[in-house]
Amino acid sequence: MELFVIGVVGKPYGIKGYLHIRSLSGETSHFLKLKKVIVRNKQKVFEVNVEDVKRFNKNIIMKFDGIDNPEDGRFFQTCEILVSREGGCPLKKDEYYCEDLSGCKLKKDGRILGVVKSVCEGGNSDFFEIVDQENRVHIVPFIGKFIGKIDIKNKSIELKEDWIIG
Repeated sequence: MELFVIGVVGKPYGIKGYLHIRSLSGETSHFLKLKKVIVRNKQKVFEVNVEDVKRFNKNIIMKFDGIDNPEDGRFFQTCEILVSREGGCPLKKDEYYCEDLSGCKLKKDGRILGVVKSVCEGGNSDFFEIVDQENRVHIVPFIGKFIGKIDIKNKSIELKEDWIIG
C-alpha cells in the first residue's frame, strides 16, 4: 500500500491525551474523516486508531485510542502521520503530491537533465531538488516561469529554462 505523509505530531494539548497536528498541505478537512493512521518515528512504524479529531484554530488536534494524558502523548511528538492516497487531501487542478513528483525526469526539448530527488518548501514557492547525470544537485523553483507541463503518468516534468541547470 502506498502511503503519504500528511502531518506531523506536535505537543500534547490539554489533559485528555489530545495532540496538536500540523498539516503539511495546510488543508485540514481530510483529517476529520480519519479512523486509523500510520505513525512513524525514526525507529518504528505502527498503526493507531483515531478516537477523536477536532479543528483547533487553523490546525487539528487528534486523540489516539489508549492515549489518555499528556505524558503518554509526548511519545508521539515529531512523529509523521501517514495515510493511503484515499486518506490524503483531495487535489485540485495542477496540484500534486510530493511523492508523485519525486522520481520524475526533468526534461528540456526531450533531453533528460536530471531526476527529482525531493520537493522542498521555500518562502514564496516550493523547490525541486534535482540530481543530474553527474550526481550534482540543482535547486529549481517550482514556479511557472521555470516549470512547464507535468506528466505524472509518464514521470516527466518540462523545464522551460535550461540555463537554471547549467
